[in-house]
Amino acid sequence: MVRAQGVQRDQEDVRPRRAIFCRGRGTGHEHECREGDGAGGHRWELWGRRSARRAQPSRRMEGRVRASTVRQGLEFVGRSRPLRHNAPFPEPVPTRRSTARKSTVTAHRDTLRAFFRVLGLAPLALAACGDSGGAKRLYRPEQRLLVIGWDGATFDLVDPLVAAGRLPNLATLMRTGVSARLTSTLIPISSAAWVGAVTGKGPGQTGVYSFFEPVEGTYDVRLISSHSNAASPIWRILTGHGLGVNVFGVPVTYPPESVLGTMVAGMLSPFEADYAWPPEYTQELRDRGFLPDLGKWTADQDLSWARLLEQLRIKEEVVLELLARPDWDFSMVVFKNLDVLSHHRYGIDGSVEELLEALDATLGKLIERAGPDTNVIVMSDHGFASYPTAFNVHTWL
Repeated sequence: MVRAQGVQRDQEDVRPRRAIFCRGRGTGHEHECREGDGAGGHRWELWGRRSARRAQPSRRMEGRVRASTVRQGLEFVGRSRPLRHNAPFPEPVPTRRSTARKSTVTAHRDTLRAFFRVLGLAPLALAACGDSGGAKRLYRPEQRLLVIGWDGATFDLVDPLVAAGRLPNLATLMRTGVSARLTSTLIPISSAAWVGAVTGKGPGQTGVYSFFEPVEGTYDVRLISSHSNAASPIWRILTGHGLGVNVFGVPVTYPPESVLGTMVAGMLSPFEADYAWPPEYTQELRDRGFLPDLGKWTADQDLSWARLLEQLRIKEEVVLELLARPDWDFSMVVFKNLDVLSHHRYGIDGSVEELLEALDATLGKLIERAGPDTNVIVMSDHGFASYPTAFNVHTWL
């Protein structure tokens, strides 16, 4: 397999993400990719279809910050054909045809359809996204799909660790599959990006642009919730077709919806509320010490680090139990730990790299528990980078 290599444009520009496609018994197709040319852009072809990323102008920023999210994220892993990830891109411009085969890796615009193809549910990709009640099971797929999210992961960190042998499980996926960049949303923020990943739609269609939304008829704002998402996530569609799902820790899923399986809401979930489906599952998670939202990094960094590792252990144990059940077809879990740590410690010490090693160990356990007939996708919503200056538009105005 050939890993897609993006074309970096400008150091200050918004860079495209990479994604990794690996794992599972292959479809017999080898994925080939090649860098695009012209316009300083970032271009790949995909199975005979063409997409392009036009160059963005550089942006000068002033001020002081330490680390922030950027549009370079980590990966997409799976055995199926990749499709274009959602992004509000302009119309594609022509690129040269591949001389080998009409199959290359690209930034994906329709993640939802990619999920369906991995599941073998391509005919359902264009089905109406309505309420889930009353739908009949079409059939049970021969293979299941496990999606693992590493929030804030970036190849800038992953590649050196893989080369040093510190991420053996992820390295196996990269070696046996395909890797490529994945473009995040504009702006590359966890709320908009994760909603876009599970719906295949951009912020203009989902209505999720930030962590807040305006209160109609006022100048006030409130935290977003799952009700803020105007599109249908993949688990709602699968539930509507009678397929079992497990959804754990995905941002912007509170309040949880009634799915055919289990849902535990992620970021922005209040601890005192029922953040799980079925509702009685919430108390079981509380009794085990699980926190739906990791919250802020405290002044006591040793305590915060211990909390990150403890929550990773608890989530790992719970998800392993869910994967051991026989009645699921689609499972998705997002680990927010890396994003929380990177906002405070990225590039300062080795704690981010150490946490990636812990996530890799968890990844290996999840893959083993899911079994050899399960397709696996590992992905991130955005990356991280340090930048020395920022522009405060409010001060300027």
